[in-house]
Amino acid sequence: MRNALTYLTVLTAIGCVWMSCQKSQAADAVAPKKDADGKAYFDDKEEFAKWSQTNVEFTQSKTLGDFTYKLTMLSQDQMAMQELRGNIGDSAKFAEAKTHYEDLIYYKLNISNDKHQGELLRYGLERNGEYTERIKYCSFHLNEDIVMVMGKDTVPCALHEFERTFNLQNGLNFLVTFPKVDFKNGATVAFQDNLFKNGIIKFFFQKSINELPYFKIK
Repeated sequence: MRNALTYLTVLTAIGCVWMSCQKSQAADAVAPKKDADGKAYFDDKEEFAKWSQTNVEFTQSKTLGDFTYKLTMLSQDQMAMQELRGNIGDSAKFAEAKTHYEDLIYYKLNISNDKHQGELLRYGLERNGEYTERIKYCSFHLNEDIVMVMGKDTVPCALHEFERTFNLQNGLNFLVTFPKVDFKNGATVAFQDNLFKNGIIKFFFQKSINELPYFKIK
């Protein structure tokens, strides 16, 4: 997956955490502008970041017991901005970086537990070797347990990357990708939690990746 690992490294370096949205926060969020074709866009990085962190249509969150599962859809522009570490003054470089992410749909999956102190992978360990098994699962097998469902069609995860933050950020972070499709009637991303045995967690997205705002360099 081209530049996926770069994205995760940058994500850790700059401390960018894509937060779940509360309705009260969404009410205060900035709104995108519209271009001549009616396409939504931003031309301010801070406003774009705030919108990305608080928009309920592209960030879904589910709570089961003490665990919170959060899934955020990421646009090509967001991925490119992370790759370039926010240095997007050169429109040609920004346009080139965007092409690195044009073939897949990108999501960030975060699993957290505010009541657990320390590394979340050590939560509730019951036997020797279980911690190592969890690391291997997160690194190599989580993609087998997450799919995107559109009507009668089920799309398997293309690739995923596990971000090792070593407790520098809350919980576990994954970059999850699917083949790029335009789901006109919405799509459900379903994750079978085989880490903490919380069953199947479903996230429904009414809007597709093509409806995410783009970033316009001034």
